[in-house]
Amino acid sequence: MVEAKITVDNFLQLFKLKNVVGMKFTSYNLYEMRNIIEETKEKLLVLSGPDQMALPALVMGAEGNIGSTQNIFSKAFVRMFKKFQEGDIFACQGIQYKLNRIIRILLKYKKDSWKIAIRIAGFDCGRNRLPALNLNKEEKKNLKKGLEKADFYRLLEKGK
Repeated sequence: MVEAKITVDNFLQLFKLKNVVGMKFTSYNLYEMRNIIEETKEKLLVLSGPDQMALPALVMGAEGNIGSTQNIFSKAFVRMFKKFQEGDIFACQGIQYKLNRIIRILLKYKKDSWKIAIRIAGFDCGRNRLPALNLNKEEKKNLKKGLEKADFYRLLEKGK
């Protein structure tokens, strides 16, 4: 299987259209993201996709982030963004590191771990439908233990 890749030049062609004013850049290649920002003379709204890269993307010029974990930890991401605007990179790093620990746990269990985390946060999204699988009891138990150990509740409630 060949992976299709949209190049910076492809994006530049797309951005010539009047109604295209921004993009969500869902990649770990922040060098390429920065090239797009520079080539469009910073007139384009660029938002980062991977939550694990929220802070590095801000440092490289993204104006914000869009990601699934942000639905759960909006307080933490807002706090990180405000600290970034204040220039407190050290505080931002601490928040990003905590978020990444939780993301690592969610990725470990895949399946419906995000839905379980959202449910813990107070929003029931229901069960997965086939072909997506649900966690079994043991996996749910281990997921919840891991989240608790990673300071899930404090990050959820206080954003710290």
